[in-house]
Amino acid sequence: MSVIFFLSVIHHPIAIEAVDYEINQVDIDYHIERDGSAQVTERYQYDFDDEYQGLLYQYDSTGVFEAPRTFDIRVENESGDMQIMKQDTSEVDGTYQMKKTSNGLIAFKIFSPGEQDRKTLQIQYRVPHLITSYLDIAELNYRVIGEQWDHPLNNVRVHIHLPEPVSDDQLKAWAHGDYAGWIQIEENRKVVTLGIDVNPEQTFMEAHVIFPTALVPNNINQVKEKKLDDILRQERALAQKREDDLKQTEKITNIMRWVALGTGIISVIGTGIISIKSHMKYQRMMEHGGHVPNHLYELPNQLAPAIVNQAVYLEDVSSQVVSATMLDLIRRKHVTIEVIESKKSVIKHRAMPQITFYRVPSVDSDQLSYSEQYFLNWMFEKIGQNNQLKKKELDHYAKKNSSQFLSSLKKYEGYLKKEAHRLDYGEKKKRAGLFALGILQIQIGLGIIIFSLFTSDVPMTLSWLRFMVPLIGTISTGLGFYSLYIASKYPISYTDKGARARKEWDAFKQMLHDIAHLERARTQSIIMWEHYLVFGVLFNEADTVIKEMTTYFPPNVLATGNVSQYYGHSMMQHYLLHQMINQSVGQAVTTSQTVQTNKNATNFSGSGGGFGGGTSFGGGGGGGGGAF
Repeated sequence: MSVIFFLSVIHHPIAIEAVDYEINQVDIDYHIERDGSAQVTERYQYDFDDEYQGLLYQYDSTGVFEAPRTFDIRVENESGDMQIMKQDTSEVDGTYQMKKTSNGLIAFKIFSPGEQDRKTLQIQYRVPHLITSYLDIAELNYRVIGEQWDHPLNNVRVHIHLPEPVSDDQLKAWAHGDYAGWIQIEENRKVVTLGIDVNPEQTFMEAHVIFPTALVPNNINQVKEKKLDDILRQERALAQKREDDLKQTEKITNIMRWVALGTGIISVIGTGIISIKSHMKYQRMMEHGGHVPNHLYELPNQLAPAIVNQAVYLEDVSSQVVSATMLDLIRRKHVTIEVIESKKSVIKHRAMPQITFYRVPSVDSDQLSYSEQYFLNWMFEKIGQNNQLKKKELDHYAKKNSSQFLSSLKKYEGYLKKEAHRLDYGEKKKRAGLFALGILQIQIGLGIIIFSLFTSDVPMTLSWLRFMVPLIGTISTGLGFYSLYIASKYPISYTDKGARARKEWDAFKQMLHDIAHLERARTQSIIMWEHYLVFGVLFNEADTVIKEMTTYFPPNVLATGNVSQYYGHSMMQHYLLHQMINQSVGQAVTTSQTVQTNKNATNFSGSGGGFGGGTSFGGGGGGGGGAF
């Protein structure tokens, strides 16, 4: 956790940088003496997650009979070694500075630098005549934790030790602060303990204890009036207020539980119906495509991988699409590759080969679609030169000309969409409504779950609500994710031939995924396996295809293929061709998008019962603290 603490009480304003830490243990002891004074020991355990220079502490002297005159400050490290701090202006390790303010605070800046470790701050002082003696009762009314802590205090325990045991009817104690706290009188009738697991930041903890004046016979802090009845009346009023607050909280919470339950049930039913109807509509649409076996070993048609991605799956251009297109053009001899051994770049003790792509203009361009012609002009004229394209050129262009690269990519995608539209396979329907409904459903579900967790300690009118509300929240959240799944999985409205094409390409895709276990696939020619490789790149199955192809076919057969020949190359044993293309061509897409995003980004920086409500207006105490 981080805090920015501005200390303006020592010499001049000092800006304290944010420090990441937690205070995980607080132990405070008040030993009441016969003269009504209190000997106090406070211990705060800091756990730091980064570098720091020291600790901060404030004592609030307002409302006390007399402020402490001296403070004994010590810092204990993880090994248990205790360092006694000395008041000094040098700001070196082992020193502290102290300053009294006009509003009654006594501020300490304690220099004890460290990094990612644990320190325990111990402060001891004596508060003269802290107890107020009335004619009929002695009273301790004191804020043992102040409001100036900017961090939560974890595992807080405060012990108030009386000079001697007190009978049941003569010792009474109350506490005020966060409702999660508790107070109890120990069995020895001599110690009163206050505690809380997490005391929120800027939240005080106040102890109000009354006992016989005979315990502090030497106290000079005396008021010549009777106070017992007023104290009891005041605490009864505060207790009643706390009870009223809890009843009101219970009433509001139970209403909100019913609202949450109703909202969850309605949203579950509504979203469930819409999602199921969308699923069933898609299933009925796909039935029009007829029966297709689970695996297809031949290409469903002669579409290029980029067109399959756009027309059949209606997906945007990705790095896999660009890589598969380049590989397909190599397969069709419109592009060739030259592999050159590099003596400069060494990765994992292997010389990394350099690849240069060459366009082959002599091949009949009529075999190319308009999108493929644009792709080749883009790669070999705009990025490369003289019908050549090197990996370094592509990487450099994508980084230095990211906006132009993305613009060309979008234009390429536009040509693909036009060609895909002519196939009349279907169109991408907007599922924004279902998607938004899924997001809303998740928010509702998570909101119900969080609400249930934070109100679990509030009594319920019906016990079954304790389980039903979070259950509905869980179902609602799950259904929201199901809606998102439906919206992303079934965004397409297919024609009959489009549904057929989708089924066939899904079967071909499944065959590539299962190819290691399919004997029939091994009977296919090297020409067909090169098709497998191209679409393996498109469908993220390239590694599986390459492994089977290089295992099944000997090097002399691989050498006969336009693409497979490179997998028998001596310098390509450790650098598979499709991986190199992904590094050079495919990753350029991601690189340019990342660079452009970074350019457009904007940087932001910053740095014995429950407690009663209200306050009995106790004074002083541990005002606050922190670290710097």
